[in-house]
Amino acid sequence: MSNEELVITLAYMDYSWRRCISRQAASADFIDLFRRQATVGVRIKQKSDITNLLNSASGDEGVLKNVCESIRNVDKYIRRLRTILLDTDESENIDQWLAKEFSNWLGRKTYARKRQDHYSLWYLSHALTHEIVLKHRATMKSEIRTLLELMKNADPNEELAQSIATFKSLVDEFRDTYAVDARKIRLKTEEKQELIRSQGNKCPICNDKLFIHDELAVDHREPLAKGGKDVRENLRVTHYFCNLKRGSGGRDEFDG
Repeated sequence: MSNEELVITLAYMDYSWRRCISRQAASADFIDLFRRQATVGVRIKQKSDITNLLNSASGDEGVLKNVCESIRNVDKYIRRLRTILLDTDESENIDQWLAKEFSNWLGRKTYARKRQDHYSLWYLSHALTHEIVLKHRATMKSEIRTLLELMKNADPNEELAQSIATFKSLVDEFRDTYAVDARKIRLKTEEKQELIRSQGNKCPICNDKLFIHDELAVDHREPLAKGGKDVRENLRVTHYFCNLKRGSGGRDEFDG
């Protein structure tokens, strides 16, 4: 599998996954888990859909824009994998070390990797954020390796449907552990006023005075992208522009 083919395939998977989210559909729309003897694998349901997507992108500016975004997401995904693998500063040739470490991670004795390896790894780890990866890279590296090993060592005597269901539950548990909490809480004016008073009428970023009629933002003390929870206890009110400079990515819409 060439690098170009791999990037296009992963971009198709990202594009299809984002489309499923927008339609509130399941990722099973485009990928499927299967078992062959003692191995659980991941496959694309219709490979012709990749060609169809590329053909659509050549004639539809909207589709092309989304495909380009998915290609950028593949680059980000690869960078996250690199971060998870990287746990040394001893190697002089880091690229060669990473290539060897990647093969070991996949359970391969050589640099040769199969198409299924990449599909499986994407299935397990594509939704991780870089902030979460930086915080938990050591445990992630071990847990992903364990899941990849389980995929290669399924119980051949277990009923097929049950075997796949068991593996899915393990993957769901892994994803839930490192999932980014969705932002759902929206504070009313009186709730913001209460928070401001509890902060002593001070912006927690610049420490200057803060009032309810200022340009405000509500963000998370520990950002959602870094594992913070969307709970009242994790919220604070700040000056809008202080929050903007902080770049937490967890702001309310501007309260002008």
